[in-house]
Amino acid sequence: MYVLPLAGALGTSVLVRLLGWWAGLALFAVAAGVVLLPARSPVRWLYGLVGVPDRHWRVEPQ
Repeated sequence: MYVLPLAGALGTSVLVRLLGWWAGLALFAVAAGVVLLPARSPVRWLYGLVGVPDRHWRVEPQ
């Protein structure tokens, strides 16, 4: 469960050290979006393991 946040922190650190603050953070934001936003992302798989319902983060119109 803690592997994904640790990998993100290490990846961000490496990118910032290699590319500088702005370029490193921008590249990490793009990479995080590619990894986390698809329907079959590791985060959504982990949500399924712990029992978080699908689409829980979406606000439905009232």
